[in-house]
Amino acid sequence: MSGCIFCEIVDGRAPCEKVYEDDLSLAFMDIFPVAPGHTLVIPKRHARDIFEIDAASLAAVSRASQQLAHGIRKALAPDGIMVMQLNGAAAGQTVFHYHT
Repeated sequence: MSGCIFCEIVDGRAPCEKVYEDDLSLAFMDIFPVAPGHTLVIPKRHARDIFEIDAASLAAVSRASQQLAHGIRKALAPDGIMVMQLNGAAAGQTVFHYHT
């Protein structure tokens, strides 16, 4: 999608610190982390939010999110892990490409 920074990252037109990738999803470090290990997990196919994402991409993002949560817990030993997903500006979404 034109003008979507996450699509540019998927296409290799914008840089990222990649930590995971499969056929349907990509995970990378957030450039403005709110906590150590702050990682974004996105579908490779553009979807604005939970209402637009296809089932296969949603499942891939969920699987990747769980794998990364295990890795973060092992590497950083946090007291807890937050997995968050926002839909729409009123909910706080600022990049309109589905992500956790």
